[in-house]
Amino acid sequence: MKKKIFIAFLSIAVLATILSSIVLAAVALGTNAGFVASAPVADPDGSNAIRDSQAVAQKHTTPAGATTITEVGWWCDTATEAANFEVGIYDHNSTSDAPFTLLYSEKTNAKGTDAGWKVRSGLNWSISGSTIYWIAFQLDGTATSTNTNFTATGSTRSSRDSGASTLDDPTWNPAHVESATNTFAVYAVYTTADGTNITVLLPLDKQGEKSNFKNGGKQ
Repeated sequence: MKKKIFIAFLSIAVLATILSSIVLAAVALGTNAGFVASAPVADPDGSNAIRDSQAVAQKHTTPAGATTITEVGWWCDTATEAANFEVGIYDHNSTSDAPFTLLYSEKTNAKGTDAGWKVRSGLNWSISGSTIYWIAFQLDGTATSTNTNFTATGSTRSSRDSGASTLDDPTWNPAHVESATNTFAVYAVYTTADGTNITVLLPLDKQGEKSNFKNGGKQ
């Protein structure tokens, strides 16, 4: 009897350990928001915010050594009608702490009708490391409200243009600047000069050595 109780207790302990090790998806900088080493694939499972007929730009600093943006994407949390979306990168207006000049954009992209990550890949946008940029996207109107995800944890400054039919071009309209500090599920994949963006630390007996994985896109 004691043996059975011990086994049952052990099973419960093991199950508790497994459950405690499961990390729920969330909107997180460097994973599915901001500048990322590889494109996210999981549902960020954040709070909802309506984003059709709107443009949003979010302030982020590039990692040291970043030279190129190869992909921009945002999370669509609802299956809605087909619509066009735009993605772009603005430089930073340090005076107003807001987006400024639209440096790059891709303005014709099909959202489709399903939920999931909406992506524009195959980009070759030159950037500088350790520099502030604003990652932006705009979505045309849909009959059913289209949501994205956000979190107030680890929040970053963002700016929103309600009723937008396109990204502000050539500069972000000062009237659209706001002091919102939620982190939205919008990201840009970056690479460094040699096409890598992940540094792997080796054991202590291999000090002085390092290895890099090339960005393999979605994992």
